[in-house]
Amino acid sequence: APIVRDAIAAHRASLTPAAAPA
Repeated sequence: APIVRDAIAAHRASLTPAAAPA
């Protein structure tokens, strides 16, 4: 399930920088 893995990775990576400064 590489698609799911990539989707989760992208979501997590995009959420990390948003939550860091917050």
